[in-house]
Parts: sequence; C-alpha cells; structure tokens
Amino acid sequence: DAWKNPPYYDPQYRYYNDLAVNAVFSIHMDEQGWLYFGTLDGTLHIMSQVDPESMRSTGSVVKPPYQSPIGPIIWAIATEEYTGNVWLGTQDGAMGFYRETEFGPPPSAPPSVTDFPVRAILKDADGHLWFGTDGAGISVYQGEAGWRDFRASDDGLADNHVRTLMQDKQGRIWAGTLNGVSVYENSRWQPFKMPSQLAGYPVMVIFEDTQGNYWFGTEGGGVGRYDGSRWLIFTSANGLVEDAVWSIAEDEKGYLWFGTASGGVSRYDNREREWTIFTQVTDYPLKMDLKIYNGVYSIFEDNQGSLWFTTRGGGVIRYDGKRWSTFTTSNGLGDDYVYDVFVDSRGTVWVKTRRGLYQSHEKGWAFFNVNDAWVNVVFEDSEGNLWFGTDRGAVKYDGETKTTVLEREKILSIFQDTKGNLWFRTGRGIIKYDGITFSPFPEIGNVRTIIEDDAGNIWVAREKTLGVDRYDGQQWVLFTYENTNGGLVDGNIIVIYPDKQGNVWFGTSDSISKFNGVNWQNYTVSHGLTFNKLHAILQDDRGIMWFGTDSGVIKFDGTVWITVATLDGLPDDKVYALWQDKRGDIWIGTGGGPVQQYLDRIPPKVQIVSGPKEGSVVTDSNVSFVFEGGDLVSPQKDLIFSVRLDSRHPLPSNLNPGNLEQWSKYSSETTATYTNLPDGGYVFRVVAKDKDLNSASISREFIIDTKQPEADIDEPEPGQMLRGFCNIKGTSTDKDFQKYSIEVKDNKDGAVVYSQTFSQKVEKGELVTWDTRNQPDGEYTITLHVTSLKGVETKRIFESADSVIVIVDNTPPKIQLIRPVMNEQVSGEIQILGTAYDENFKEYTVEYGKGTEPGDSDWKPISKQPIQTPVWENELLSWNTAGKEGEYSIRLRVLDQAGNEVEKKVAVVVQNPVVRSKGREIKANDQKARIYIPPNSLPESTSQLVITINKVPESQIQPSINKNIIPTGIAYDFEPRNVRLNKLKPASLTLPYEDALLTPTEINNLAVFVWNESKKDWSFVGGRIDKQSKTINTSVLNLGRYSIMKMDEKRSAPGKTIVYRLTCQPRVFSPNGGRFNTATAYISFHLNQDSKVTVKIYNLEGYLKKTLIEKEQLPKGNNRIDWNGRDSNNEVVPSGAYAIVVKAEGAEEVATKTVVVLNDR
Repeated sequence: DAWKNPPYYDPQYRYYNDLAVNAVFSIHMDEQGWLYFGTLDGTLHIMSQVDPESMRSTGSVVKPPYQSPIGPIIWAIATEEYTGNVWLGTQDGAMGFYRETEFGPPPSAPPSVTDFPVRAILKDADGHLWFGTDGAGISVYQGEAGWRDFRASDDGLADNHVRTLMQDKQGRIWAGTLNGVSVYENSRWQPFKMPSQLAGYPVMVIFEDTQGNYWFGTEGGGVGRYDGSRWLIFTSANGLVEDAVWSIAEDEKGYLWFGTASGGVSRYDNREREWTIFTQVTDYPLKMDLKIYNGVYSIFEDNQGSLWFTTRGGGVIRYDGKRWSTFTTSNGLGDDYVYDVFVDSRGTVWVKTRRGLYQSHEKGWAFFNVNDAWVNVVFEDSEGNLWFGTDRGAVKYDGETKTTVLEREKILSIFQDTKGNLWFRTGRGIIKYDGITFSPFPEIGNVRTIIEDDAGNIWVAREKTLGVDRYDGQQWVLFTYENTNGGLVDGNIIVIYPDKQGNVWFGTSDSISKFNGVNWQNYTVSHGLTFNKLHAILQDDRGIMWFGTDSGVIKFDGTVWITVATLDGLPDDKVYALWQDKRGDIWIGTGGGPVQQYLDRIPPKVQIVSGPKEGSVVTDSNVSFVFEGGDLVSPQKDLIFSVRLDSRHPLPSNLNPGNLEQWSKYSSETTATYTNLPDGGYVFRVVAKDKDLNSASISREFIIDTKQPEADIDEPEPGQMLRGFCNIKGTSTDKDFQKYSIEVKDNKDGAVVYSQTFSQKVEKGELVTWDTRNQPDGEYTITLHVTSLKGVETKRIFESADSVIVIVDNTPPKIQLIRPVMNEQVSGEIQILGTAYDENFKEYTVEYGKGTEPGDSDWKPISKQPIQTPVWENELLSWNTAGKEGEYSIRLRVLDQAGNEVEKKVAVVVQNPVVRSKGREIKANDQKARIYIPPNSLPESTSQLVITINKVPESQIQPSINKNIIPTGIAYDFEPRNVRLNKLKPASLTLPYEDALLTPTEINNLAVFVWNESKKDWSFVGGRIDKQSKTINTSVLNLGRYSIMKMDEKRSAPGKTIVYRLTCQPRVFSPNGGRFNTATAYISFHLNQDSKVTVKIYNLEGYLKKTLIEKEQLPKGNNRIDWNGRDSNNEVVPSGAYAIVVKAEGAEEVATKTVVVLNDR
C-alpha cells in the first residue's frame, strides 16, 4: 500500500521512531503482535502494531532500543510465548533477552552457539529452538533434555555454514547452507538435490507457500520453485528484479514477495504467473514524470485489463498493470485535450479530443471523420456495431459501412438495455430503437443521464426537473420530493447508479438518495455527508459504494461514511471518475491526476483489552469494556468502532432500550459502559472499521449473576444448646450449584472438628447430621459453604457462607434425691429435698405415681408447672400425701437447654394412721424394725396418728458423748418424734442387728438407745437380745430415733427388786387372727440390773402352759418377750385368761400380769 496507495504512503518510514540505523536485517512478530527489528549495529527495537503512528508523538507503544553487548548485526529473532524470552542470532553468536530486562547466553549453551555467528533461529512445533550457525552447523536446545549438535561431517548436513531454517507443514526441518539443502526427517539429516541451475549457489531462504510449493532463494542463482515433482526457475532474465534473493513472504491474496540483496522487491502473482517489480520510491506510478494536466476526467478498462485515463491537456494515458504509456500529439494524436476514450471489442482505441475523434491503428493514430460532425459519444452494441452520436444524428458503423439515422437529432449519449433496445439521449429528449422502429418520448426532455436497473426499468434524470423518471416498459412515472415522502431530497439528479443488490442510487449536488424498489432513503449533511457536487458513483466487488464529489471520494458500506480527500493523499479533492479494474483495484480520476487504490481487504485487528472475560460471571450489575484495534496499515487513529450488548433473556420493559440490543453510532470511542443490568447472559460485540471499510468484529460472552449462591442455616439457631446428634437444616442452592460443605470449629482453639462436602443442593431441608457426643462441651461455630461454578467457557468459582455459633452440652444435669430416701415411710406434707442443677439449666419437674414402677401415663406432677429455678441440695418442693396410702414412687426430672434430661426415682410408703382405740403394729419397709402400739397407748388428745419407721443412713447416726457406747450403724426413726405414750401401755419395739459384724461378746453387750435431743446424746433403753431372730426387743414410752449400740461398761449390782413395770400389750389378742388384728402379745418389763430372767405362762388353774425363757441373761433396762399364744406343744391355747410370771434371779419377789386369749375363728 505504501507504494501504490498515496493515503498510506510515508516517505519517512526509513527513520520511523528513530531507528538506530536504516539497515534492518531481521523482522519478527510474536503471538501478541509486537514487532521486533534487528539492525546492522546489533540494536533490537520493539514496537506495537496497534498504533504505530503514536510512536512519533509519545513513543508510548515503543519499548526502548536494546543494544546487544556481543557485537553487531542481528541476523535472526525468535520469541517464546510463555516465558517472554527473546532469542537473537548475531554475528558473534546467540543471545537471549530475558523478560526484557537483561541479556545473556542461552542456558548451558555449547561453544557452537556462543562462539560462532548465528544466522538463523527456528522455534519448532515442539517448542525446541534450532540455531543455525555460520561454521559450526546446527545446535538444538530441547529444554530439560539439553542441547544437541549436528555437523556436516558427522550428521549429514550439507554444510556447516547455515543461512536459513524452516519447518514445513509435515514437521520436517529444512536447512539452507552455503553448499546446498538438507532435510531433517525421522531423526536424521538427508541431502536434498537441487536443480543444476541452482546448484553451487548458497541457499539464503527456504519458504513453503499455501499451495505446498517449496521456494528456494539463492545468492546469485535466483529463486527456484519445487512442487514435489518438477522445478521452475526464476531469475532476472524472466521477471525477478535481482538474482540474490534473501527473503520470501506470502500475503493473504496469494502474492509472493521476494526481497533481494540490493535490487528491491519482486512480486509474483501465482494465479496470473506475472511478476511486478518494485524498486525505489520514485517508481511509484504517480510520481513518474508523466505530463498530467488539469486532472483525469474519465477512466476506461479495456478487455485486456488495461486502464485508459483521459486528461485535459496531457493526452490519453494507458496502464497495463506494469507500464505506463502516454499518447499525445507527439504520437499522432490530434489534440492533447481529451474528453473521452473508448476501446472496442476489436481492440481499437477511440479517443475524443477537442479536434475530433481519433482511431488507433498499427502505425499510430488517425482522424476518423463521422459525417463532418462533432462526435459526442462512441458506443458498441451487443452485436459489435459501433454507434457514433453526433450533432447530426446517430451513425452506425459495422467496420466498413456507415449508416446514419435520426439525422435531425443531436445525439448526446447512447445506451442499450438488457432487451437489446438502443436508447438515444438527444438534445430534445430520448428515443428508443428496437432494431426496427424509433419510438421518441418527447415528454421526457432535457435528459441528463439514462440507465437501466436490475429489474429492467429505465431511469432518466432530466435537467431543470424536480425529480427522476422511471419507465417500466409501459408508462413513465415521475418521482419527486413530494411523492417519495422526502426520500428524494433534490430533483436535480446528476448521476444515477444501479447496484448489485437491486437498489438505485441518485446523486445530486448536495445529497444522495437510494430506492430499493419500494422505499426511498435519503442521505444528507445530517448523515455526515459534506460535498458540493457529485460526479460519479461506483459499487466495488465488496459491495462498498464510492461517490466521487468535489470534496473527495466518499465510501459507504450501508452504515458508515468515510471521506478521503487531499489530506489523506488524493492529488485533488475533485473526483470526476471512479473505476474498479479486473484485479479489484480502484482507480480514482481526480483534478490532479489518476490514483490507483489497491484495496486493503485485510480486516483490522480488534481486541477487547478490559472488561468481563469470555464465559466469565460478573457479580456486579454494572460492566465496562475497553477495546482497541489497528495494525501497521490501519492504525487505531484510523479506526471507528460500534458496539452492541445483547441479552440472552427477555429484558424488563422498564430497561432503557436505547442502551441495549442495538448498535451504537460509529465513533473513535474505545470504551463502553452499561449500568443496572439484570441478571442473565449477555453478549458484547465490537465492530471495528478502517478507512477502506474493512470490518472486524469480536464478541465477549459473559453472565451477570448478582445473586450469590444461597447459603442459609435455619437450624440450629444462634446460641442454641446442642447435644447428641444435631440435625443441621437449611438451604444450599444456586442455579449453577456445584457443592456445599459443612465445617465445625471449636471456638476454644479454632480447630476444625468436623468437615464434610456434598454435591446435592438442598432447599429448606436437612444438610447434615453432626454427632456432638465425642466433642467436649463448649462453644462451636458451624459454617455452611455453598460453591457455584459459573461461566460459559471460563469457569469461575463463587462461594457464599452462613455461620452460626452454638453451644455443645452433652453433660447431663446434676440430679439428686436426698429426701425421702428409697423405701422411706412418709406421711402428711413432706419436704422433697435434692439437687436439680446445670450450667445451662432449663427446668425440673417432680412427679409421683402409684406403686414402685408406675407406667408412663401413671405419673402425675406435684407442681402445676415445671420449676425453672435450679436447686442445689435443698428443698425442691413439698408434697402433701393426705389421702394416699401404700407404696408410691417419686420421680425428679431435670432438663437443660441442650435437651439433656436425667431423672431420679425413689420409692416411698405412705402409712395409714394408727387408731388410738385399736392400736396396731407398724413395720419398717425392710420388715426388720417394728413397733407395736397397744390400744389406747396414744395420747388421749390423739384419736389417730400416722407412725412411720425409716432406717437412718449410717452416716447420719450421731456418735455418743460416752466413749464406752459404740454405734453399730443401726438406727431407725420412729416418727413423729417426741410423741409420749401411755406409761401403762408402753409400745413394743424391735430392732434388728447384723451378727456377722459382731463377736459373741459384742452381741451380749448390745442394747437399745434413744436419741435425747435436749442432751444431744444417746440414752440407755435396754432390750432383750433374741439371737434366733437377730433382734433386740424392748418396750418404749416415746417415739423417736432408736439405735443399737455396743456397751463396754459393767452392769449395776443386784438389788432387792429387779423387775419393774411389767406390761403386756395387747391385753387381749387372737393367736388365730380373730377379731383382734394382733396375733402376738408383747411382754415388756424393765430391769434395774443385768439379771438371769425366767418368764412363764400359766392358766388360771395354775397349770404351766409355756416357758418363754428360763434363766436367760438379760441386760439392764427395758426388755421385751413375745408370746404367740401357743403352749409347750406349739398348740394355740384355748381362749381364756392367762398369767404372765417374770422372776429375776436373786430377786425377793416375782412380777405377774394377766393376758386374755380370744380365739373366735
């Protein structure tokens, strides 16, 4: 383009951005588009393709030049994409430029790389680096595998002086040397036979084109092409500019370019098999010393592809694609002022000058007389006949004969439609000729131009008419501003042009209109058009519309208008003619001469440099993008951009429609911002257009998801007490859900005590069950992590979390029932004592139930509501046992806030009252201790009394002040205490003892004692020891605490009277269980000293019925002997009165008492 396209030509490119020297030996472009230039003096320059123009002003895109420390000439450059390292082949060896900060030799490089010039570097498909040296062959760096050397003598290289390296599409490595070519395939080098024309010449470059041909550029032998079977050699003799070829490249159009040592550049067209030579800048066609005067007014391409340009004073000019030829009066042309040129199908050139029409022939030019008339137009019809439009009619010329028609008409132009009809534009109107009949249309006068559209309609523009006429073969229709709804702004039509899409374009002095067959569209200043007059319209092969105006050439692709004027390189702003040749180049006829614009068909580069990544998920409803583009041909300053954001889901109706789902106006703006976008998928698109209206687009798909994954713990609640198995419930979900995890940390030391991950989402359900039983009590944090994997191509992890602090309490509450004790006899309103306590105490409940094992439904609360105040070894509550009798159970239940619940039960016996008039025997629950209350023994003020007997725990038995009285651990409470009985009717009391714990002597020294509260000590009672029943029996006159003690003191000395207070209770009893509910008579008496005692039963006749004891040693104090109403033969004695005789040995008298036996069964 710099050679053939003035708008992009820069004669100062040699000094672009202060190159160190103008001798550039190597150029390389990396994957990011950075260009690297290696120069003669060993300087490395790096610059960006994106905006090279900016280097002149700011230098911001240029990295500083780097001077190689090892010598001049950088022959070769290679880069590594991932490391960013740059490898240089210099005159003094290879050098690495690491991360753009420092130079250094390759790692562990052999002398072949560091001590010899490196002329070629190749990075192969595996990433290995090949270094071609000048004298040491080839060395390959294979990364971790290290280095490998190849030599001519050992490995089959053609020569050790390597000039070029190339890897072909099959993966083979080619090496060009001073002595031929070698190919590396299947792990070995093989010689490649060159043709005789190239043999002996150094091979400087090897290249594989897109068609699979191999090109070999040599030093002096030209270039050879090898297609796999045959060779084709090009030298300076057949199209190459010079025979020393150092570089080869192929462009996107398939042109091959050959750089030579000193002769310039040659271009080879693979399709046409043609060469084009480019040498110095002065060879640019428009800079040649062509005598071009007053501009180019028309352009014509003949059937050979040559272009003809007419000038006003410079004759006619022809360009055949290689050479320029000028034809003037010096060549036989009648005049240098040329109006038009036409080349017919026979190759004859017709030139219309001020002096008439001239025809080309073998010897030059000849005047062609057409009826001595002025020729306005030359036209060739479909049959090959030439028509000359003159001021005196139309002349048909078949190559031999001239035939004149319409002699009275001034023929200004001739046109043939697709049906074969000829249309003649005359000074008065238009005439149609169908080959037989001439049909004039006098109503269509002052015609300026006439064309046919794709539908076969004839369009006519007339001077001084506010519109344009269309003829459909039947009738004429005039289109004006009014009946096109303003679509045709100006009726003064200068140019009409039908495009390939069926549209018809109309150019006026200051507007452009388009008609698509149904609707009209106008383009004026409001659309960006700025011109004074339109002269020509052209549609190129890409569909781009070109408009030649007095203000330059305007291009339009249906969206964007681009104006090119003298500021952009046109010789003149007045554009009179437009033409696209068969090669696709655009020729512009200007007031300053012709311009050939070689169309740049390569789309500009465009990239999004900032904004959401492809497939990414954005959690913000606002997004911004920054984009850029350009290359060396079309820098960013020459680009315009349009953007669009499309949603992949229906948008809310209240969202600004002007901001979404439509393309923005093209501008140089390189940023785009969108706000308040709803969640969903989006596609952001950018289109960049250069001055040739080549467009490139890029898109970026992303997702807006402002909703983080839902992570909610519903249970347990914050601060909740937990125990045992804890069901953690909640929600872990998202539309892009991947997993969730539960993590539990001990807040005491931060240790994770539990962690588990799950792949199924949960909505308002159970997340996991956590077993807290193995965890120490304390505070813990439960955290729910929910992970989503969002994105289309690039996946991104999003997490949400919810935490709750809980207290683990697996320790049961403290519980204790102190009173009543197990099997305790109770009565009346009793105090229930115990402990109900916990650090996280909630409540306790006291219940009772009938029996020793009440069913679950048999328990009844003692208090109406649970008690929420903890108790430590104190009163829990009181229970009124009135109305209750027999065995009951009391249950204490304690509950803490974690749900730990414990219970304690105790069985009690609620006693019946003893009726005073009847008396009865009461037994302890162990059935070992008992007391018999005789009738009328209770105080007279008491009609009945509940008496209970409960064993006293050994720990609660008070010690005696008297050290000679030793506790045995046996004591019972006979309650209520301090109740005094009738002294004439003492109660008979029995206490058990454990002989296994006592020696025989200790058993003999046992006695019953009663606790004297006033003295705070035990008082002696006495009692008879019954070794057979292992009990001590005695009579008592008071209820209270009685205990069996061991005595070490001696008995008192005997006196005259030993036996005192002999009683028998009851005085009437029924051995057979008759009306009296007592089957035993309790005989009690008091001894004032230890004595041997005899107790006998006599009937009233004086007969001995039973000896209860005889000379039995009894202790001092109260003693009791029981009679079951049986005689010596163990027969129940008959009913009647019996005498009880008690005699103590050594006593002067005996004691007697009468008892009645009543057998009524």
